Amino acid sequence: MTTRMIGARIPRNEDPRLLRGLGCFVDDVHLEGVLHAAGLRSPHGHARILSIDASRARALPGVHLVLTAADLGELNQPSPLLIPHPALTQPRTQRPLATDRVRYMGEMVAFVVAEDRYVAEDAAELIDVRYEPLPAVTELEAALAAGSPLVHADVPANRAGRLVQRVGDPDAAFARSARVLRERLWIERSCGCPIETRGVVAHFDPRAGTLRAWISTQAPLPIKNGLARIFGLPEFQVEVIAPDIGGAFGSKIMLFYPEEILVPCAAMRLGRPVKWIEDRVEHLQSTSQERGQLHDVEVAIDEDGRILGLRNRFLHDAGAYTPYGLVVPLITSTQLPGPYRLRNYSVEFDVVYTNKVQVTPYRGAGRPHGAFVMERVIGLIARDLGIEPVEVRRRNLIQPDEFPWDVGLTFQDGGPTRYDSGNYPAGLDMALSMIGYGDFRARLPVSPRGELGLLSTKLNETSEKLEFMLDRLETEHAELEKLERRLTPEDFRSVDDLGKLPLLERPTVRASIDAGTVVASLAIRILGRKLLELLAVAIEHHRHEHRHRLNLLVVVGASLGRAASCVVVKMQRWRSPM
Repeated sequence: MTTRMIGARIPRNEDPRLLRGLGCFVDDVHLEGVLHAAGLRSPHGHARILSIDASRARALPGVHLVLTAADLGELNQPSPLLIPHPALTQPRTQRPLATDRVRYMGEMVAFVVAEDRYVAEDAAELIDVRYEPLPAVTELEAALAAGSPLVHADVPANRAGRLVQRVGDPDAAFARSARVLRERLWIERSCGCPIETRGVVAHFDPRAGTLRAWISTQAPLPIKNGLARIFGLPEFQVEVIAPDIGGAFGSKIMLFYPEEILVPCAAMRLGRPVKWIEDRVEHLQSTSQERGQLHDVEVAIDEDGRILGLRNRFLHDAGAYTPYGLVVPLITSTQLPGPYRLRNYSVEFDVVYTNKVQVTPYRGAGRPHGAFVMERVIGLIARDLGIEPVEVRRRNLIQPDEFPWDVGLTFQDGGPTRYDSGNYPAGLDMALSMIGYGDFRARLPVSPRGELGLLSTKLNETSEKLEFMLDRLETEHAELEKLERRLTPEDFRSVDDLGKLPLLERPTVRASIDAGTVVASLAIRILGRKLLELLAVAIEHHRHEHRHRLNLLVVVGASLGRAASCVVVKMQRWRSPM
């Protein structure tokens, strides 16, 4: 008899150590005689560097080293292009320190090593950098427009690369379709923001000629090999240790971040250990980001909502550099079909430079973008035909007897995109069963137009800023009036576990109430009185056919049973979509 392990709840081996405070993160590495580093970063999104004067910083007591691009010399080379591609015609990668220009706010200009971080920060502020601000470009369509400011002077139209792929005959599919639907979709930029920011500690032993570095990274082996090449050391004399990592999500898989070169370089020059820990502002300014795409998609369907063809043209925001080439948009374009039968599909994308921090694979590496676009297309079809999105999915899923299924696209690794096996209809049915989809609509206050009256949760610092959402639904209107008559301030108490709420089910709603704050009984009663006052105001506005979007803190009183109970705070008027 075997024991099933995958998917089972088993004790984690690392938990006893971590829970007892015995973990070791980069900032826990304290070497004897360690010095501390800080960086000077550009305050401009785009500027020409006219001069750098570091004399005052070098003269500050406690400063051991100040590095500029000129001080690095031959070490200040562009980082490697990690994944080349024939369609990436204008690749550009970042140097450890900016030379003639800065191309995003937060790009490193100088690096200071001192007795402690405070002195290093003070010294960095003493470095005099003369900039000539230049026009910056941050919007994708504007970046490609004629006459737009150029992120790299030698890259026409800010276009790093362009790729087109086609499957079947999309033009013929559109010509014979019953309907053509179009949508423009914007996917915003995201920042990783792990609990632990990046960090590097390096120590060089001149007698043994060995370099040891502790780096909060997801790629210790490539960094080890890269550092050996950069500093001319045999690989066996370089050791890179990735200790406990306090979150990464892909944002710590770069090769190289400037600090991963600058800290070892400083340690080798000074003969002492050097430590740099990224602060949160630095992380938001300079650590790789993701997302940032603009999609124009059109879908051709028959009378029953079956997809005959799909065209997608999108722009991908690369930021100022392209160390990972076309990986993210390529994955987006090839993963967009997902589990659906797209026999006629065309996709083309432009990779566009902007004056922002670079984009690299992070949290799905392009897959969420494709899934988002495809599922919005499914919803678009459902709304147009007036049928359930689930039914549109069923009509377009690849069937079990159609495997292996060749998507017909070339993936980012140069290989074909093929699915060897699967049973997507069964998977969909299983998911629907698990969430109780059969009576899901019945459990929601839905109007004939498909409007939901769900209650969302939010708690700000003062009761005046608490908000809730009220949709224009007659049923809810009546329920709120009944609620107004039934509640008293004593009916309210705070709830820190969603599972305790009788109204809301775990699979459909997520609430967050700060566990570090205990709301006193008196405060709850005051909020209860505020609820009664504002409910009356909300209902009165409702009668005058205003619609309001409000957020609310969900609380519950034992006497309320399954009635909706909430603390109202602030109303914002909004127009009903046609």
